[in-house]
Amino acid sequence: LWSLTRTVKFDGQKVYYQFCPMAFKNQGAYWLSDKREIRNPYLSSKMPTCGEIADSVDYSKR
Repeated sequence: LWSLTRTVKFDGQKVYYQFCPMAFKNQGAYWLSDKREIRNPYLSSKMPTCGEIADSVDYSKR
């Protein structure tokens, strides 16, 4: 999905590829967000800010 997102134009804004190392019993998981701040969809009730930005694409500059 991230490869596709990097290829296809996404509405002229920035897209963040975020990662939580603790999701799925520490196997880790990625998700896409249009916000810089971490809002973890996997641990949202326990640790809503757990995660980091792994990459981003800024379509407003393309």
